[in-house]
Amino acid sequence: MKIAILVIAVLLVSGCVSGQGSKIDGTYCDSSNGPAYVICLTFRSNGTVLTSGMGIETELKYEVDGDKIKIMGTPQGSLVLTMLKDGSIQSGAGAWGVKLTKHIIAPITTPDTLQARMAANEASAVSSLRTLNATAVVYGAAYAHGYPPALENLGPATTGQATELRANLIDAILASGKKSGYVL
Repeated sequence: MKIAILVIAVLLVSGCVSGQGSKIDGTYCDSSNGPAYVICLTFRSNGTVLTSGMGIETELKYEVDGDKIKIMGTPQGSLVLTMLKDGSIQSGAGAWGVKLTKHIIAPITTPDTLQARMAANEASAVSSLRTLNATAVVYGAAYAHGYPPALENLGPATTGQATELRANLIDAILASGKKSGYVL
C-alpha cells in the first residue's frame, strides 16, 4: 500500500499549476511515509512542474482550472490534484490520499528554473545518501567485513559477476561519487 501511495506521490511531483490564467510557484512536499520516501513537486510559473522523489526527477506540464491542477504526461495520462483552502495540494481521498504542503526551500533571487533545479538536486542528494547507506549495509552482510572501502566497490561489476571489488549494488553514476551536482 505504501508503494502505491509513493507512486501516486511521485506522479504528483510531476505536476505544476499553470494555464487558464492561474499559476503556482513553489515547492510542495510530502514525507508522511517516512524520511526515505520524501517526494516534492516544484511548480514553476512557466507551466512546468519538476517532480523529485527517491532520486528520480521528472519535468511535466500542468494547467490550473479553479482549484484543480491537471498534470499532463504521466504514465497514466493526466493526473488531477486539488488545491485546498489551506494552500496545500491533495491527491486522492481517504487512506489513498496524499497531502503535499508548501515548503520554503530558500528565498533566493535566482530564476525559477535555477531554484527548482536546486531543490530537485537537494532531494536527489538526500535520496542518494539513503541508497548508499542501505547498500553499504547489504555489502557488509554479503562480504562479512563491514563497510566497503570505496564507492566503486558498490558499483557495477566489470565482468558481469558481482564480487567484493564490484558488488553490483548501485549504478555507475552513483558509484562515481558525483550525482545531480553533488559530490558524495
